[in-house]
Amino acid sequence: MDMAGGSGKGSSDRLDSWKEIAAYLNKGTRTVQRWEVREGLPVHRLRHEQASSVYAVKSELDAWWEARRAERTKPPLQKHL
Repeated sequence: MDMAGGSGKGSSDRLDSWKEIAAYLNKGTRTVQRWEVREGLPVHRLRHEQASSVYAVKSELDAWWEARRAERTKPPLQKHL
């Protein structure tokens, strides 16, 4: 059964908890939860009656990480006088 949203990718590309997402990024659980809120970490939620569960797709996390890294390594804009 393909649980990755029908994209044709196997479920091995999917991380099914905050703990798995944090381990994949080699960070703490609270850090990745903060990144979701403040920095747009691509995390998906499955809504249930009383709670929700989270999952992330490795390829989406990789793309987010690379974009974030590229942004942080840009030199600051120089003012020409």
